[in-house]
Amino acid sequence: MNFFKRNRENETPKTKETILEQVVFDMPGTGTRITYADSLEGCFICGAIGSGKSSGLAQMIAKSYLKNGYSFLVLCAKVDEAERWKKYARETGREQDLVVFNQNSGLAFNFLQYEMQRSGAGAGDVINLNRLLQNVNELSKIFHGDKGGSSERFWDNAVQRLISNAIMFLKMAGAEISIANIRRLISDSFQEEDLKYYHLLNKLIRSTEEIEPQKRM
Repeated sequence: MNFFKRNRENETPKTKETILEQVVFDMPGTGTRITYADSLEGCFICGAIGSGKSSGLAQMIAKSYLKNGYSFLVLCAKVDEAERWKKYARETGREQDLVVFNQNSGLAFNFLQYEMQRSGAGAGDVINLNRLLQNVNELSKIFHGDKGGSSERFWDNAVQRLISNAIMFLKMAGAEISIANIRRLISDSFQEEDLKYYHLLNKLIRSTEEIEPQKRM
C-alpha cells in the first residue's frame, strides 16, 4: 500500500469553485474533459483480460492525478502493483511524496486503537472492535487456505468472548487497545497449572487416537 502526501508549496489561493472547474485531463478519443469535480465522483474502468486497462487508461488517469498534486491511498493486491506506482511517482516528480507501507517499511497502524478513538457512530464499542478483529482473523485464514469447519465454531465463539473481555479490561484500565496488549494480557493471566491443562487439552484436540474415557482425566 502506498500513501501520497500532497505538495502544497508555491500554491496560490483559489476558490473552491475555481479548483473544481479546473481540467485534470482530456479523455482520449472522446473530447471529454475531466475536471477536479469529475474526479471526485469516482472512476470505473472495464475491459477484457489483457485489453490494457492498467497499462492504458488507468495509467494515464493515475499520472494525471499525480501531476496535479492529488493525495491518495493505493491498495496493492497484485505483486507488481507497488513497483508500478513507484514508477509512476518517479515519472511525475512525486517520488519524495511516496510512502510505502509494508512489512519491511517499519511503519505500523493500530487499527484497534483508531477504532476506539475515532468519532462517529459505533466508535469505541467493544462489540465492534471484537468483530473487526474477527474479520481480520477470517481474512488471514482465507489467505493461508484454512477453510475450517463446524467443529471450530465452539472455539471461535470462545475466542470471541475472550477477546471481548480483554478489550473491555484494557478499556477500563485506560490502556492502549492493541493486539500486543491483548496478547500480553491473556498470556500473563495464565497460571502454571492453567498452562499445563491448556497444553494437555490442545494435545487431546489435535490427536487422532482413540482415548479411553477413564484415561482422559
